[in-house]
Amino acid sequence: MKAYGQLAGFLVAIATLIWACEKKEAPEEFRPSRVFAPTGLVVTAPNTHVDITWSAPLYSLPSDGFSYTIQVSTDNSFQAIVREVKTELQTVRFDNTQLTPDVPYVARVKAEASATGQAASNWSVTPLPFTVTP
Repeated sequence: MKAYGQLAGFLVAIATLIWACEKKEAPEEFRPSRVFAPTGLVVTAPNTHVDITWSAPLYSLPSDGFSYTIQVSTDNSFQAIVREVKTELQTVRFDNTQLTPDVPYVARVKAEASATGQAASNWSVTPLPFTVTP
């Protein structure tokens, strides 16, 4: 009886090895229907200007042809947009001639991939309000 158990175990091991070595097609590259939102949104406001930077979306490639839309508003609902910029860079700077000093602002950014035909991402919003100084 013990020999039958060992033989069955041996046959299962051989079948597993054969199945594991079977050549399989590589899966298709993952490409979501919508671009993921930019990540790591950071605001640096040292004094008379503010720099807003972010990282490219997940699953993005340089060949995707990304552009970004940045909106700056005086309210969290973005009903009062005071600046809107489109850029291919992952940073934008506003100074105290573009934004009113000592007024709290919030910003948001979304990504668009022109080369892939994917829908634009959702917005990423700055975590805290920021200001520029006179």
